[in-house]
Amino acid sequence: GTASEVMLRLSRGVLPPPPSAHRREVPPALDALVLRAMAPDPADRTPSAEDLADALEGWLEGRSPMTAVRAQDAEFVRAY
Repeated sequence: GTASEVMLRLSRGVLPPPPSAHRREVPPALDALVLRAMAPDPADRTPSAEDLADALEGWLEGRSPMTAVRAQDAEFVRAY
């Protein structure tokens, strides 16, 4: 949907479809990072832009995204 539609769904607590719903080649780890960054509840989001950048960099380097985010956030990422 449009950016406005996505924002409206997020404000209602509805996660958008993962990127892999639009492009099958998107790996699950990247799906998880993107969904986490867009989580409706701020407490579920990546704690900071720096943490998100670290997680994406780790993914690009082939490291587990969990090495780049806080341990207490692991459950959210694994859920997706």
